[in-house]
Amino acid sequence: KIQKALEAEKISSQQTMNTFQEQVMSQMKQIQEADGEKTKAEEKVRDLESQLAELKEFRESTQAQMSNSGEADPVKAAEAVMLEKKKLHEEEKAALEENIARMSLKVMEIKEQMEKMEQQAKLGVTLQDTVAKLSSENEDMQKQMHIKDEETVSYTHLTLPTILLVQISVVAVSLKK
Repeated sequence: KIQKALEAEKISSQQTMNTFQEQVMSQMKQIQEADGEKTKAEEKVRDLESQLAELKEFRESTQAQMSNSGEADPVKAAEAVMLEKKKLHEEEKAALEENIARMSLKVMEIKEQMEKMEQQAKLGVTLQDTVAKLSSENEDMQKQMHIKDEETVSYTHLTLPTILLVQISVVAVSLKK
């Protein structure tokens, strides 16, 4: 009976331990989730503080510009400030558009140069092929001339009968790269 009671107590203790471990795991998960939410909240606070600082800076800048404008009416002073800012933005926009136009022209020039270079490269290849072909033909002609150099060829003009012999010489031209 004692052994059965011990075993029952052991099983009960094991179940209690398992329940306790599950509770601990659940609580750890809740802690991790809470830490994640805390981090997000801290980031949100930093973002809001940054936005607040930007707004304060903008307000001070606008107030300074309004007071410098000499306008007594705050609405008109704010309008003047906004017009000035709009003018600055338009000038920046115009400068950017001008830069874009210059860059576009430069890109077009570079493309044209690339096309010329490609054409020159193709022409160079064509010229190399032509020179190689002419060199080959020249070699063939020179070989034929060496064979025929030793023989004189006589030619009688067919339209004007004559008994005179005419000698024709063939001159080879060498094209070197």
